[in-house]
Amino acid sequence: MLGNHELSHIKNINIYKGGLNQKEFFEKLIKNKYGSMEPLKEYIKFFESLAIFAKTDNKVFISHAGPSPKIDSEKKVNKMLNFIDYDTLGIDDFLWLRYYSITTEKIDSFLKFVNCNVMIVGHTPVNGFKIHGDLMVLSSSFASKNKAYLDIDLKKDINSINELKKRIKYL
Repeated sequence: MLGNHELSHIKNINIYKGGLNQKEFFEKLIKNKYGSMEPLKEYIKFFESLAIFAKTDNKVFISHAGPSPKIDSEKKVNKMLNFIDYDTLGIDDFLWLRYYSITTEKIDSFLKFVNCNVMIVGHTPVNGFKIHGDLMVLSSSFASKNKAYLDIDLKKDINSINELKKRIKYL
């Protein structure tokens, strides 16, 4: 999934984490490893190919962050699903939004519009995972003591956040 860190290179914007400019830090790593900045073009090309979100057949919606409170109708969902560029309505929320800034009612509405039962995001460091309505925040971040992932069989229905919760594994 495309996240805000990858977008920083695509859009050439600085982002900071823990007071460190993540874009500059990554570029220094490229320069040190390859001796030039030429490989950065290939990384950016790869970042541009990443999906903003995934919607599975068993009704799980996955994105880096989000959902967007701006998506409040099927028409807006269709616009989002067929986005043309990163400035499309609500796309920025799928890269930047923190789960605690959206109500569980807005999450439920969004899931209804995209015909999904649950949503999985990252972006916000949590200790393993956090449940917020029908949204699960999953963290394998360096900031987390309990690094977690999901083991999901995409052929089996996921009808509730509790079913999803049973699939959590720890590193």
